Amino acid sequence: SNDSATDADPVIQQADLAVSMTGPTGGIFAGNRVSYTLQIENRGPSKAIGALVTNVLSPALEAPTWTCQPVSGSTCAAPAGSGGINTTVDLDLNGQVTFVLTATVARNFGGNLANNVTVATPTGINDPVTSNNGALVQISVIRSEGPTFLIGDGLSRMIMSQPFRIALDAANLRRIGTGNARLSNQTLSLPVESGAIDL
Repeated sequence: SNDSATDADPVIQQADLAVSMTGPTGGIFAGNRVSYTLQIENRGPSKAIGALVTNVLSPALEAPTWTCQPVSGSTCAAPAGSGGINTTVDLDLNGQVTFVLTATVARNFGGNLANNVTVATPTGINDPVTSNNGALVQISVIRSEGPTFLIGDGLSRMIMSQPFRIALDAANLRRIGTGNARLSNQTLSLPVESGAIDL
């Protein structure tokens, strides 16, 4: 009667979830729109049903909206939303989802702007590599003392009743003398007194 035995070992599911994020490169001006692309992938070996994606935003990122696009047999709990990302995704083996988040940088903000995203496995699933569960993008924001305009070929004259700032990309630097200007990467920031300026 004791010639047999039963050993019930629990099955441990594992899913290596990884997140990456890209955003603006170089400096940007306060008041501009910014866009971040977040990619979540499941490197397996198990599926991850209900993985939680969290993106707590800085208050300096105003009116944020986002979309979620699944690929490779995965699904998004919500195809779009507003505010910081706080939603779940179902990730098949080698499945991916891509979030695109867009927001406006507050006009009164200046300095380093950090954006962080994390992904967590569902309850009961172990992630063997946790070092790739988060991603961080930092950008340098130049504060605007007044309205900021990006000058292109379609704009030849501006008239303002208050001091303002114009931004020229590298192709348009020849249009105006540098004067009291600040150059950040390929963008020139030039404060202008109230009145008119010909470009």
